[in-house]
Amino acid sequence: MAAAAHSTTDLRILKSIGFRAFLATQFLGAFNDNLFKLLLVCFAMNLLSREQQNNYIPLATALFTLPYILFSSYAGFLADRFSKRAVMIATKAAEIAIMGCGYYFFRVHATTPLLLVLFAMGAQSAFFGPAKYGFLPEVLPANALSRGNGAVQLFTFLAIILGGAAAGRLATMYIEPPPPAAMVEQAATAGEKLTGSTATSTPASALVTDTATAPNVLPQDRKYAHPPSAPASTASTDLGAIPVSVTGTSAGTTELSVTTAPPATVHLAAIYCVGIAVIGFIASLLIMPTPPGHRGAAFTWNPLSTHWQTIRAMRKDHLLILCLFGNAFFWFIGVLFQSNLPLLVKNDIGASDQTVGLLLAAVALGIGIGSSAAGFLSRGKIEYGLVLPGGFFMALFAISLGLFGRWLAPAILCVSLMGFCSGFFQLPLVTAIQKRSPADRRGQFMGAVNAVDCLAMLLAAAFHWLLIKPLGLSASAVFVVLGLLTLGVLLLMIKKAPALIWRAKQLSLRP
Repeated sequence: MAAAAHSTTDLRILKSIGFRAFLATQFLGAFNDNLFKLLLVCFAMNLLSREQQNNYIPLATALFTLPYILFSSYAGFLADRFSKRAVMIATKAAEIAIMGCGYYFFRVHATTPLLLVLFAMGAQSAFFGPAKYGFLPEVLPANALSRGNGAVQLFTFLAIILGGAAAGRLATMYIEPPPPAAMVEQAATAGEKLTGSTATSTPASALVTDTATAPNVLPQDRKYAHPPSAPASTASTDLGAIPVSVTGTSAGTTELSVTTAPPATVHLAAIYCVGIAVIGFIASLLIMPTPPGHRGAAFTWNPLSTHWQTIRAMRKDHLLILCLFGNAFFWFIGVLFQSNLPLLVKNDIGASDQTVGLLLAAVALGIGIGSSAAGFLSRGKIEYGLVLPGGFFMALFAISLGLFGRWLAPAILCVSLMGFCSGFFQLPLVTAIQKRSPADRRGQFMGAVNAVDCLAMLLAAAFHWLLIKPLGLSASAVFVVLGLLTLGVLLLMIKKAPALIWRAKQLSLRP
């Protein structure tokens, strides 16, 4: 009876103002990360040519990821040397400054400096990570740690979904130009005003001759013939987002040169990022205080050396190192899934980008709910028994997606259940890493985890390219490979830790 009362008291901390402020802080950070990244992608797609986009967008992804490798060791040092609460507050203050720079560069339409802002945003997130994950075992009792991690994962993946949805809405409001027909109608009107001619015989919308390749965005600098006669002269005007030049030709026709450009209101979308950063900073001030983990922590300039030494220390605990690589495999699968899903949707299902977004939202929501459910089912301890069934069904639904994913309804079901099961797989692993890391080096250990996870994501991108290009596998076949690979990793985990089978059996027998 006393133990039950003590357990209930321990779980009350999950409802405290300090912990809820922590959840709000990390939610707003993840939300802003995704919002800013996607706004930048939308901005680039509306400002740059297709060839420039093909270089700019992968570069943006790499620049956001790179700080996790470069700065995770420094972030781990700060999380150990100072209070983790203080580190989180400092990173949220930095986020306000970074988003302020982003607002300015959106306003002046500076695409290259925006890449530097994105890199700084990645660095801010890299410094926030070790403090965030190291904070949980410092403030939560052992019987609340799994549920606390489940809540963090749920809020993180909800932030990813909502950040993406908000980016789409703001892009529609402030970044994307009008549809081609509307743009040409306005351009034609401008041409009539400039040339003094009128055109009632031919609708301007009929002048759009090549929108099949770009149904929502006009090709840059394309000429649109306009029938009425006009003097052989050149004039120009600017209809907000649509610079228009009108040239009278020798044949007496008018040509409208319509250049796609983001509206003058594009910077208004970035104001939301600044506002969210400010709210996140205020929330961080309410996080419960924590003492420094190790005031005498030594600083090392070489991040690779620090990570290598940390991983060597982790190898002394065979279960800890197994959890490290199991967690890295989770992120490997995540990137492989995210890279391959658009190919499945477009090539096999034959659907649009909107369907890709729907399926990505379904898997993210599944992971969040699965993680929260895993935290609840852990019943106050780290439940390793969830790892094998979670991984097995994750593999099963990945293979099912490869076999039956050409139909939309089975695809939605498979990705949702795959996400749900992956939450069962990952939550015990990340909780065990937090719990088994030494208190005075926990930040350093979490920094190494971030670096290994990032490396796994880069390997996943390369592996996906290998499967698609040199090997020529279809998107469906890649999901089958993903499932089989997961089964292979589970067998390796069983070999290294046979007790996982026993824990899974005990879980199945639990009333």
